[in-house]
Parts: sequence; structure tokens; C-alpha cells
Amino acid sequence: MIAAVWAILKTVWRVPALRWPALVLAGMLALWGYVEVVEWRAGNEAVEEAVQETKDDMEALKNAARDGRDAIRRCLDDGGLYDHGTGRCQSGNP
Repeated sequence: MIAAVWAILKTVWRVPALRWPALVLAGMLALWGYVEVVEWRAGNEAVEEAVQETKDDMEALKNAARDGRDAIRRCLDDGGLYDHGTGRCQSGNP
């Protein structure tokens, strides 16, 4: 691709009336390429950030599940009855 553009520019450069339009076109192509690279990098950073946020959310969810499981286990170990509807431990002794 770059070789083809380079060959076209070398050919056009030989015609004096086409030099400035060729330079403008080359500049526009270079700017377009730069913008594409910047957008690609920004897209990759956004994906990496979303992946990290998802990992953090999954870790928080896992910790919350562990905390809930530990609360149920403590309730049952103390002889209580865990009410899943309210999320509270009811004492086994009335």
C-alpha cells in the first residue's frame, strides 16, 4: 500500500502543475493515518479499562457472596435460623 502511494507520488512529482495537489493529498493521507492510529489506541485503552472494571465488579460480587455465606454459616453455627426472605438470623431460642 505504502509502496503504491510512494510510486504514485514520484510519478506525479515529475509534473510541476501536480506537485502542490500531490503534497496536499500526501498530507491528508498522513493525517488520516495518524487519526486512525490514535483512534485504534483509544479503543484499545477503552477495552482494557472495561475489562478491568468487569474484573473489579466480579471480585466485589464474589466478596459479597462470601460475606453472605459466612453470615449464614455463623447464624447456623450459633443455633439460629436464617430467614432468606429478610436476610436476618432468628435466634433458635424463643
